[in-house]
Amino acid sequence: MPSDELGSRHYERLLHLRRLDSIGTLPPAELALVAEYAQERFFPGGSVLMRAGEPVPAIYFLISGQVRVTRRGSSLGVARQGAGIGGLALLARDPEGIEAVAEGDVLTLEIRADAVQELFEDRFPILHHVLRDVSRRLAQAIRTHGPALFPEPWQVPLRVPTRMLT
Repeated sequence: MPSDELGSRHYERLLHLRRLDSIGTLPPAELALVAEYAQERFFPGGSVLMRAGEPVPAIYFLISGQVRVTRRGSSLGVARQGAGIGGLALLARDPEGIEAVAEGDVLTLEIRADAVQELFEDRFPILHHVLRDVSRRLAQAIRTHGPALFPEPWQVPLRVPTRMLT
């Protein structure tokens, strides 16, 4: 492949990443590095991007299309253009993972899990930026939904096994 074409693809990935709320505000040098790791990936309708019960294989940023996301059989919603899928589960190293299925044709930018870990280990500013974004979103959810999201410890019913009471 000619180097001009490779350069234009990198530039296109950079433009797509720049539009994302989560990482689009990274400094240009850091965003360019992320773009080097990102690969376009097409999923026909009905394709499974992630399977519940399996480690998250990658983070997917939706360029076009919609993806239904579920966890433990409950719908978490439909991710649309600009959304990232798998980031929290990957950060948490969640063994249950999530189920993500393409609803129609989907085009994504994929960053493999090992590449994400490498980026975080080698470039702390990228990890710091992502953690700040996750924290900001969590704080917003708490403000919006109140204590129902995270009840105080004394509001959570304590279940003591019967054999401990005798």
